[in-house]
Amino acid sequence: MSNSILISGFDDLDAAARRVAFFSALYEADKEQYALFLDHCQAYAVSAGQAVICQGDAAAQLFFIVAGSVDVTANGHYLGTLPAGETFGDMTMFVDSRRNASITAAEENSAATLLLALDVSLFGELNDFSVVSLASKLLFYRLHIQRARWRLEKNRIQYPQHIFFERMTRLPEVAANDDDLELTELHRQAVALTHMLLEWNALGIEFGSILGATGE
Repeated sequence: MSNSILISGFDDLDAAARRVAFFSALYEADKEQYALFLDHCQAYAVSAGQAVICQGDAAAQLFFIVAGSVDVTANGHYLGTLPAGETFGDMTMFVDSRRNASITAAEENSAATLLLALDVSLFGELNDFSVVSLASKLLFYRLHIQRARWRLEKNRIQYPQHIFFERMTRLPEVAANDDDLELTELHRQAVALTHMLLEWNALGIEFGSILGATGE
């Protein structure tokens, strides 16, 4: 993002973060944890058509779309557009360290796309709560899985007879027990959903059709 505008200053960063579901909920739950996460964030204004991340890049940040939208491509194929409220960069938290898609600020955006970038190293090891609390990790994982399921559900609605989506029924809802066992199960499910999203993207590339954006 060499030509993007880095938005500095706590007030501007705080205003951007409060428009993101995870940060808004975190602020209400634990203001100290909210401040910690904000310390590991940067906000960017990205002009239309500008690349945000490129396929194959090393992964270090998770992005939240505060305003505007981004286009997702992989191996030269358009996979879809992600609107404000969505995230991207989350898949590499669960599968590998390289970006599996390219993300560009959508050409049709009349104004700059506003992104909040979080350094994912903040999370540390899954069951280490010395920095990020169990409650904060549970909040993040619950919201992440909701988004991942919804991404797949949108595609299932579009292709209701596709055998691919039978696999979704094998992933039951995780009981909210507010403990580390719940977190472990949420992580297991996040990995499984991420692999499903990647496979669905691969089907779109293989058949040369747009099967719905799944992020990166």
